[in-house]
Parts: sequence; structure tokens; C-alpha cells
Amino acid sequence: MSNLQIRSLDCNNPEELPNFFDSLDYSHAPHWSGCYCRYYHNNCTNQEWFNRDSIMNRLESISAIQSGEMNGFLIYDQDKPIGWLNAQASSNFKRLSSEIESFSDKKYALTICFVIHPDYRNQGIATQLLDYAINYFKQKGFNGMLALPPTEVYDIQKAYRGVLSMYTKHGYKIVSENDGISTLVLEF
Repeated sequence: MSNLQIRSLDCNNPEELPNFFDSLDYSHAPHWSGCYCRYYHNNCTNQEWFNRDSIMNRLESISAIQSGEMNGFLIYDQDKPIGWLNAQASSNFKRLSSEIESFSDKKYALTICFVIHPDYRNQGIATQLLDYAINYFKQKGFNGMLALPPTEVYDIQKAYRGVLSMYTKHGYKIVSENDGISTLVLEF
């Protein structure tokens, strides 16, 4: 895995992320196939979300990347995208504002979605993305990072928020647990 490279989303190539999503198999979670990582970026009701179509989400993703409103990191093997981490300023995640409001007095980044191509799972790709994100946000002057992983993972395929042990190995501290979700913080 020495040929791997991580890059931030590129506003000049905004279709790269949606194209990566289109290349994946969602048989384990079909309702994710049309998300394009937009679910946490809006505050519509769940019913409104489920009534949205994938074309709308794809176009919204492209527009948000072009405008710089959506950030995150793609990891490549040669020139092929193999993984994604949705990580950016926590204020960009409108749907999660109530869960992270106690951190709104400082500048925190939040990791929320890891998407790894099935051929590359269980090879430390998510850890590499998290390492990169931590260094990136430290250099950008953030006060720290937040994460909201499940307290326990019953189906590893659905651990898209990352797993608790990965975060604690990076120095994140658990600040609360609610409804099976842990709130973690890593102070810089």
C-alpha cells in the first residue's frame, strides 16, 4: 500500500467524489446509494430526506464541493479513489447541531462518514484518513476534532462513522454517550 495518496476535495474536479460513490456496491445498505454524503449537511426532516432523490443529492454534492462548503478527503491507490472521509468544520453539519452544540464556542472539525471500497477494507485505510485529517486540522488552526461513532458496532459494514477504538487510540476522549452513540473530542 505504498502508492496511496490522500487529497482534499478539489473544487476544480467536483464530480470525483460522486463518481467514487457511484462505483460502490450498496447491497448491504441500499438507502445509502443516493446520499452522496449530504445527509448530515442539511436539517430537513427524515421524511423530507427520504423523499429526496439521488440526482438532487448528487447535484447538491457537486455544488457544495465547487463552492467550498463541502470538504473531506479522498484516498487513492495510483489514480483510483478507494476511500473517503467526510471531515470538516463541525458547523457545516446542520443535522448534528444539537449533538455538538456544547462545542460551538470553539473551532472544531468533525469526522462523520468513512466510505472504503470493499477491496480495501480491513487494511488500515480509515486510520490513514483519520491520521491525515488530524494533521490537516491542526495545521489549519482548529482547536480540536469531534467524532460520533456508535458505542458498540454490531455490523462492521455499517460502522461508517468509524469505530470507538480507532478514535481512542488517537487520543480522543469520550465526553458522553446517548442512544448508542458516543461523543468524543480530541483537543489540540
